[in-house]
Amino acid sequence: MKYIIFRQVLIFFISFISAFTLYAQSDIDSLNSSIVRLSPDAFTQLPVMIREDLKKRECTVPQLFQEMGSNVIHGHFYNAKQTDWAVLCSINGTSSILVYQNDRTDSVKSFASEKDDLFLQSMGMKPKIYAFSRNLEIADTSMIRKLYFYYDDGPELPPLNHVGINDQFYNKGSSIWYYHKGNWIELPGED
Repeated sequence: MKYIIFRQVLIFFISFISAFTLYAQSDIDSLNSSIVRLSPDAFTQLPVMIREDLKKRECTVPQLFQEMGSNVIHGHFYNAKQTDWAVLCSINGTSSILVYQNDRTDSVKSFASEKDDLFLQSMGMKPKIYAFSRNLEIADTSMIRKLYFYYDDGPELPPLNHVGINDQFYNKGSSIWYYHKGNWIELPGED
């Protein structure tokens, strides 16, 4: 629980600081427009039905700075017997994680919605370059267990029999989303 509160405070703090350093809405709009967002069609590894569903939802996939092809992952997110897809879907400057169970489009789960501009960070270059820094990766069971016991925090650790989704604020921290008993639960991630 402490970790989840810490993550929310971190996001609030970053937003608060951004408000004072990015003086005008036009500056925020300009930074937001600099985020590279790819069409679902750019991800040919996605099944066609999922690409079509993403386009119908008007999703684009924001890209981690200098890492084209990021934020589309597949793994055993619901159980160890099927392969599922997770996509970071951006619509009107807000991204959510969409999970397609067993390649189906009729049971899509959406969660972890956040404004994209909260995940912009300075790359420390001159002139200043701001980069989108939200990234999805697979969290295997050993990673989940290690981080859970390291932080000794959050909801009770469920039995681990499939992978989770590591929702990263690149080089800042992360949360792990794990499916258990019909719900996506947030577990401690990396600091």
